[in-house]
Amino acid sequence: MLGPVTFIPTGQSGMFAARHFYRKVAFRAPKKGEWYLSGAIVDAYQAPNDLTDEYQVVEKGPRAVRRMIEVPA
Repeated sequence: MLGPVTFIPTGQSGMFAARHFYRKVAFRAPKKGEWYLSGAIVDAYQAPNDLTDEYQVVEKGPRAVRRMIEVPA
């Protein structure tokens, strides 16, 4: 498992995004509904239809939980 990254569902602006770990599947053109990595700040997007450009296709893994850890100065 790699990550975590933010997974943004099709048609959403990130409002319902959640952070998950991920597993690489292949570097190819994603099919409709598959997740792929993209962006300067990498996020995972769900393909709205079959894409023609190649991306890193990934599978969603377990949800990532943010924790704050205080470190003494």
